Amino acid sequence: MILAVGAGIADTVLIPAVHINGGMAAAGLLVRSTSRLTLPIVAVTALISVTSITLYTHISPYAAVLLFTAAVTGNQAYIFSGILNGGGYFYRVAISPIFGAICGSLPTLLLPASDISLAAAFASYEFARLIFLYCARTYLHSKHGCESTSIYRWISRNSLFQALGSVCTGAVPLIHMSFANQLGHGFITYIEYANRYWQIAPLLFSAVILTGFQTTSRLASNQEINIIPIFKHATKLGFFGLFTGIIFACFYSIALPVAYKHNLRPDEIKTVVLLVSIMLIATAPYVASMVCIRAFAVLGQHEVIFFAAIFNIITSTAIDFFLLPTVGVYAIAISITASQVLTYCLIGARMYALGRKTSLKTSDTKK
Repeated sequence: MILAVGAGIADTVLIPAVHINGGMAAAGLLVRSTSRLTLPIVAVTALISVTSITLYTHISPYAAVLLFTAAVTGNQAYIFSGILNGGGYFYRVAISPIFGAICGSLPTLLLPASDISLAAAFASYEFARLIFLYCARTYLHSKHGCESTSIYRWISRNSLFQALGSVCTGAVPLIHMSFANQLGHGFITYIEYANRYWQIAPLLFSAVILTGFQTTSRLASNQEINIIPIFKHATKLGFFGLFTGIIFACFYSIALPVAYKHNLRPDEIKTVVLLVSIMLIATAPYVASMVCIRAFAVLGQHEVIFFAAIFNIITSTAIDFFLLPTVGVYAIAISITASQVLTYCLIGARMYALGRKTSLKTSDTKK
């Protein structure tokens, strides 16, 4: 949830901002303005999360400080990666985790196994990644010259909406876990297993979505974007997502019983497989929503993303509350799928209406 703030801003705010500004000239301004707006939100969220972890798991205070440092550092690293991605320097962002992994492995090799060594590994990974991205951004910024302040207001407004939306989105899994905890021991584990497995399917579409987002962002910066084709593309990609989800459901129904036959009972394996199968239906609306959300981002309408996140958290909580007494742990899988479907209906309707409005204005102008 904490790192989602920086990742969301890097993806939906900074990449379009670099394109609107015409390149890397305002990279320093983008870093300063975005950091000033997001660091308080990240710091408060990290403090609450780390305090909760400390109270429930009784980890060392030193480990808690390292986790807090890693969260803040990771947020900054995502800001630099968004600027570099917007400038087209993808390979620098792609190789930054290599430096992070090298430095992150040192605490686990040099220190005895403990919560402190694991937290130090996490902090070292994020810190090394930040240093590499900072050096890459500084070198490129020195080549591109002075910066412009015309983009500041756009960044300020949209970063706030995106940061709050990311916090709301990151809170949804915590809500599901709190409801699963009411069912008794072991049910959180089922949800964790299922949640991780179903999220593999949407990852297959991440490269397509990112490439399309980059193209759309550049077109929007030149006032050449057309909404209706993006909506059709999102719907088409959603059908591919549904097909992928069905294939993954068939695969998991065969693979998971074999993988966990020595670790879980047959009834537990059946529960996990059914949970994953229900959640995989959400692949279609999830993928389509990601396309639409990025289209709103390049248009500077981040308030739509924020209200969609609010709508998602409300629907998820309501469905969990009303269905949990009836269908038990399966209510959470139904909640994940249903909230994704309803959120896409909301975002898709807004995008279609915006596209129709733009088309009517264009036809009136031509007449």
